[in-house]
Amino acid sequence: MSATGKRQNPGSTAGETVALVPVLAVLILGGGAVNAAAHLGATIAGTSAPPTHPAELIFGLIRGEVTWPTQSTVLLIVVAAVVLALVITVAVLRGRRRGKRSRVDSAATRVASEATARTPNLPVLAARCIGCTIGHAMHPDRTWRQ
Repeated sequence: MSATGKRQNPGSTAGETVALVPVLAVLILGGGAVNAAAHLGATIAGTSAPPTHPAELIFGLIRGEVTWPTQSTVLLIVVAAVVLALVITVAVLRGRRRGKRSRVDSAATRVASEATARTPNLPVLAARCIGCTIGHAMHPDRTWRQ
């Protein structure tokens, strides 16, 4: 087997862990938002309080044992809209900041400008080097030694 086909750390699960973190974050934050909306909605509606444990609340809602007031739906929609607005704002700001960056780093820009300043007559220099070995360049003031 070639060296390119081998994994660097065969026992490492770093890639899988990194992919799992956003999924867990969405599940935890979503469950927290549902829990908070259910409790606040029940308080506003004046109904009995839902179970305090998030898993009991979610499974109770699925089975139909826990009531879900309209106020909870409104609160959940408002929270989702605020989170969506924040995500869009962050994405737009990051996009603007990345759009202003050059794809060439500052050192490469300086090197290119210095090379251009040293050889202002680049086409003339190239015309004088016709027949030169590839990889060699001639300065206009120097003679070519063979």
